Amino acid sequence: KVSGKLFISPRAHIIMPYHKILDSLYEQVKDPAKKTGTTGRGIGPCYADKVSYNGLRIFDLLNPSQFEEKLITQLVLKNKIIAALGGEKLDKKAILAEFAGLREKIRPYVKETTQILQAEAKKHKNILFEGAQGIFLDVDFGTYPFVTASNVLSGQAVAGVGIPPQKIDRVMGIVKAYTT
Repeated sequence: KVSGKLFISPRAHIIMPYHKILDSLYEQVKDPAKKTGTTGRGIGPCYADKVSYNGLRIFDLLNPSQFEEKLITQLVLKNKIIAALGGEKLDKKAILAEFAGLREKIRPYVKETTQILQAEAKKHKNILFEGAQGIFLDVDFGTYPFVTASNVLSGQAVAGVGIPPQKIDRVMGIVKAYTT
């Protein structure tokens, strides 16, 4: 049971079906010796949309007409790229139907997470931030291009949550015995 324990920020970006397809197609067109080794989950293309002002967020999903309007624009762009790379174009109606069901499923969990975290920090509660992987996968300091789409250094933990860095009083790290 996660009610009252799980909260989703309305600013969270949504990995759309075209992100996963593009992730796979981008990898397929690369020389086999130069493949990135992506997980194919669409994280990189979703992050690219975020920084290029093309992302769809939970806030958009909760507003059906706004979501559809933004989706139409993105499908015009993404379907051209998908077709150019040999993939099959996506259908707007199918995506809208899929996300209509998801909208109502997640609606009860959408909360302003920044306010929740700031309130807990003021009470001196322990807050655990989990970051992706480690320094060698950081988009700026890692072994580029074999990295994840975001910054994963401990200082970045607060960037998306609205907690000031001076509130972090302990950083823990987990290290593998060898790099892969």
